[in-house]
Amino acid sequence: MSPELISALIGGVTALLAALLTRLPQFFRDGRASLSKDLEVYNALPAESSQKEQLLSRIDQQLRALGLRRDARRDWWGIAQALFLMVAGGAFLLAAIGAGGGWLLTVVPSLGLLLLALLGLLHSVPRRVRDVRGNPVGGPKVSRAPAE
Repeated sequence: MSPELISALIGGVTALLAALLTRLPQFFRDGRASLSKDLEVYNALPAESSQKEQLLSRIDQQLRALGLRRDARRDWWGIAQALFLMVAGGAFLLAAIGAGGGWLLTVVPSLGLLLLALLGLLHSVPRRVRDVRGNPVGGPKVSRAPAE
């Protein structure tokens, strides 16, 4: 492997890890703790406060999100398919690069396979309310972050 390719791979992996690590705290937030803090603030506000109604609507959104989160699930079959495509595409890419010559023309289809796997992961990983077949049922995806 050439030094340029190695440095590009290291840079890509580093950027991916940095992006994942910046999003990591959002996965460990507890919606119930945020909800209880909002309820404390709501009870502490005077009755004539103009912020009470806005805070009440936020609390209502958080309660609805907690209910949806209970019913939300990931599409594990789709995740398994995407991971299989990722492994197959990566193996195909490494074999094409290793063989060299005319086989380098197969790099583009293997990158397409990797892109397809990435899109499959992006579709299957988020928690959503899903039907029996794993297809999302209307409405937005359900995140672990409290409603803003």
